[in-house]
Amino acid sequence: MDGNLIDNKALIDKLVLYNISILDVKSLENLIREGLVTITNSELKYITYEGQEFSTLKIIDNEFGKLSAGAKVIQGNKVIYTILELNVKGVYGNLICKNVDEYISYILEVEELIAQKYGVVLSTANAKIKQIEINRTFKLESSFNNYHRAINVIMHNLPKRYCRQATYQTVEGSVPRYETYYATTKRSSNTNHYTMVKMYDKTKALANTVFLDESYMRIEYTICGAEKIRQAFGTNELALVTDDEINSWFNRQVSVMIVEPVKKWKAQRDKKILRLMKNQRKNDIKHWQVNVLRLLASEEIETNTVVVLGIDELCSLVNKLDISSKRKRDVKKNIRNQAMKYEPCFCNEDDKKLDELLCKLTAVATE
Repeated sequence: MDGNLIDNKALIDKLVLYNISILDVKSLENLIREGLVTITNSELKYITYEGQEFSTLKIIDNEFGKLSAGAKVIQGNKVIYTILELNVKGVYGNLICKNVDEYISYILEVEELIAQKYGVVLSTANAKIKQIEINRTFKLESSFNNYHRAINVIMHNLPKRYCRQATYQTVEGSVPRYETYYATTKRSSNTNHYTMVKMYDKTKALANTVFLDESYMRIEYTICGAEKIRQAFGTNELALVTDDEINSWFNRQVSVMIVEPVKKWKAQRDKKILRLMKNQRKNDIKHWQVNVLRLLASEEIETNTVVVLGIDELCSLVNKLDISSKRKRDVKKNIRNQAMKYEPCFCNEDDKKLDELLCKLTAVATE
């Protein structure tokens, strides 16, 4: 399985295209009988290159996705539209996605499939992108659910424009199973243009499609809206978008949205905890270590945001206290013991899990 998965490049999953032409419909009557085409009394009609007319066409097919076409009035003007929605299909469902060249070949295959199966002849030569899903998928060292606190840090530190966040989880017994984390930019009332970032358990998502005996995570960006896509890649013309542009954009998002904010959060967090240690040690020399652990744990519960990922993070800050080397060793040992006893959530090496995620998200393909 690992030999087929490219985990250090951004690839494309869902793609929504417009600016597509319907050249011919071989048997309009058959499509009408099957309920795939409607013809109404309205003067609004889609007219194919060969001159056939219809009101709407809608084909949903598990082999590729959805094709819809018709005519409508926008701001007083008649607009002809053809929308092709595509999803990656394969032996492993959509675990293994496609680069640009692979996707263009796939679109040509879909053109042929639609022509053979439905008699609808398309031209996607001038297709433009309306929506695109770009992702990286990689194998985890542990179960996805064990990364909840690490992902919590990432989500909490996303830029403020990603103001709408949600977490989807199920409960098995009394234990929550975290499956998906979402964050989207604000959508205006009259447009559907937005960017969404999504981190989720890909093994769980594919459970009904294919059995995977290892844990996989996907981070996925959805860009919705032609203008937003042009801003990202300089164009939304499918033929002009390149893998280099997609990977450059994806890597920039990871850096600006995840890596740099997490780095800033860690620096600010360390200063805050160091002040807390010094104050607690000054106020209660006998119990300051337990007090620090309890205050940090209470803050996480009250704010629902992670403060400390792993006990090693606290121990590294002990090195900055103005005490002897021997005393530092004793304090670290005691903090570890007290954490195991009273705050075991600090003892699961979640700091290392965050490091693992950042390492895999920033891995760059070398050719």
